[in-house]
Amino acid sequence: AYIRALNKGWRVSPIGVLDNHNFLNESENQLPPPTFVLAPVLTREAITRAMRQRRTFASWVEGVELRYSVNGFIMGSILDSPDMFNFRIKVNTRNSRQEMIRCIQILRDHSGGEDDVEVAAEILFEGNKTEIVWDPVIEDSSARYFLLRFYHNRDMTDDGNLKSHGSTVSAPVWTGR
Repeated sequence: AYIRALNKGWRVSPIGVLDNHNFLNESENQLPPPTFVLAPVLTREAITRAMRQRRTFASWVEGVELRYSVNGFIMGSILDSPDMFNFRIKVNTRNSRQEMIRCIQILRDHSGGEDDVEVAAEILFEGNKTEIVWDPVIEDSSARYFLLRFYHNRDMTDDGNLKSHGSTVSAPVWTGR
C-alpha cells in the first residue's frame, strides 16, 4: 500500500504496521515493526513536526539508526526538479549479527506499475559492519521520488540470496516532478 500511494502521487512516509487478522493471539514476533522518527530533540512538538514533514522510517530491526539526504535535503524533503542527485546515507545497527546490513537499495518510482519500484542504485556488503556510509550520485530526469530499502543479515535466504522484501524502508525525498 505504501508504494502504491507513492506511485499515485501521495506524499506519505512509512510507519510500522502489521496486517494481523487475529489480534487476540498476538505474540512478540507478530508485533508491528517500530516507526522511527527523525526529530532534532525528543519533545512532543519536535516529533510531531518531524512526522508532519514525513521524516520517518520503519524497520523490523529495532537497533537501526538512519540518516540520509539528497542534495543536502533530508528524508521527507521536496527538491526543485534537479537531474543530479547526490546522496549521503549513514546507517548504524547494533552489534547483533542478524541486524547488520547486507544491501542498500535506492528505489525510485516505476513508470509501469502502481505497486512497483525500480532499483536506481544498489550496494552489497558482507554483513559484518555496524556502521555504513555511502555517497552515491544518480543522474535521472524523470524520477518523482527516491527512497531507501535495507536488507539485513536476517533478510537472507538459506541459499544466500536476498528475500523479496527488506526489513527497513525509509521516507522518500521527492524530486519536485
